Amino acid sequence: MHEQRDHERQNRAEEHPAPPVAAHRRPRVPGGRSFRTALKIEIQEKAETCGRPLRSFDDSLRTALAYIGNPGKYWASERFEAKRAVLKLTFSDRLAYVRNSGFRTPNLALPFKALAGICGAENAMARPERFELPTLRFEA
Repeated sequence: MHEQRDHERQNRAEEHPAPPVAAHRRPRVPGGRSFRTALKIEIQEKAETCGRPLRSFDDSLRTALAYIGNPGKYWASERFEAKRAVLKLTFSDRLAYVRNSGFRTPNLALPFKALAGICGAENAMARPERFELPTLRFEA
């Protein structure tokens, strides 16, 4: 019985020989470089671009102003990522929900708070009535 197992093991070993020892050296990447050298080059390339903006300031500003001008356009998108971005950019905190009451008043992000302060009805810089003194009607 043991002889039969040994014979089966030997047959399997002949069918699937082990790779030569030299094949277990450090992995190589395309181009003949060693893995370590390729990793150093990749890190160096990343370090050169680190801290640089992906887009120009004008492009970033244009995108931000387009969003602030019409967030509903992005909310109407079919993409889930766009809707998540709208929630993150519009509200400073997560939306609070109370059972049987609904959503609480949300905390808006800074750009929307600034716009509300400029355009809102709570503007207390001027009196609602006229500036000049009230006068009697002129009767002729």
